[in-house]
Amino acid sequence: MASPFPFEIVVTQDVVYILYEYMSQIRRVYLDKAAPPAMGLPTFNGRSTGRWDKDTLEIETTDLNPISVLDTTHLPTSDVLRVTERLR
Repeated sequence: MASPFPFEIVVTQDVVYILYEYMSQIRRVYLDKAAPPAMGLPTFNGRSTGRWDKDTLEIETTDLNPISVLDTTHLPTSDVLRVTERLR
């Protein structure tokens, strides 16, 4: 989300797609029971599941690649990293 490049959010009944202009990245946030089983392979976007709480989308992301960066400070992470976001 800290990228200076534009992104688009597309909301469907089962999945929220975040489409990043930079390098054509696609992030999928699976809602409720729509999430497929984890594959056990960490990725840079991780595996995100979400739920709506009124007008706020609460997202939990796991299975992130341990060399992922969270922000511009490049703090080190590990394979047990879990990120919680609230988008309103």
